[in-house]
Amino acid sequence: MSGPVHIPSLGGATAWLNSEPLGPAELRGRVVLVNFWTWTCINWLRQEPHVRAWSQAYGGDGLLVIGVHTPEFSFEHEVDGVRRAIAERSIGYPVAVDNDHAIWNAFANRYWPALYFADADGVIRDQHFGEGRYERSERVIQRLLGIERDLVPVEGRGVEAAADWDHLFTLETYLGHGRSSRSNRWRSSWSDPTRSTYPGDLVTIISPPCPSVCRSLEMATWSAAVPECGGSSAQRSSIRRSLVTTWFA
Repeated sequence: MSGPVHIPSLGGATAWLNSEPLGPAELRGRVVLVNFWTWTCINWLRQEPHVRAWSQAYGGDGLLVIGVHTPEFSFEHEVDGVRRAIAERSIGYPVAVDNDHAIWNAFANRYWPALYFADADGVIRDQHFGEGRYERSERVIQRLLGIERDLVPVEGRGVEAAADWDHLFTLETYLGHGRSSRSNRWRSSWSDPTRSTYPGDLVTIISPPCPSVCRSLEMATWSAAVPECGGSSAQRSSIRRSLVTTWFA
């Protein structure tokens, strides 16, 4: 792209939580970190303690963190679910509810989670998709604020705990009762319709042991794609379609 890219309008939000609606006047002169998330995404859950810590540590220096909750699945459109996630994660910064994907599309965003770093003139100076790169991201914030100091110590706990990449047996995620697979190749065992493996080192899904889990189909696929980068919406939608075909054909 040629020329500076400014933060797109946040006017497409269907609701605001923790704040009145924020427009250009409220953002003017502030360093802004925009964080796209959805409340069932494990990649976002593991990233969130860092974003929360940055908001608390640098808010007094001029940083404004804005969460944009863009739902991936139909049940994530429920604003009460977003409110619960905000309360459970102790999120104090403003959150724009993006149920129509208007802000998502304005940013041309394709990932959960996604971070966009803008300077006090509203120009996007950096971006990052997925987990990780926390030290560099915090240094970007400091540079935009014109400060330099020790990094904020962060330790995620529970579902927010960082993945132990050194001891993970496989990149795949498993779901189901009494079975698993270690293969990451594209294959489907029609002789055993309870098991399917999906392509690209994305995910292995074991079909559910009971109808109640089937009814939670979308919930069950929350974060099954690409542990490091979070997976694009197209990848995750493809996995979900595969699941529907396998489980309900």
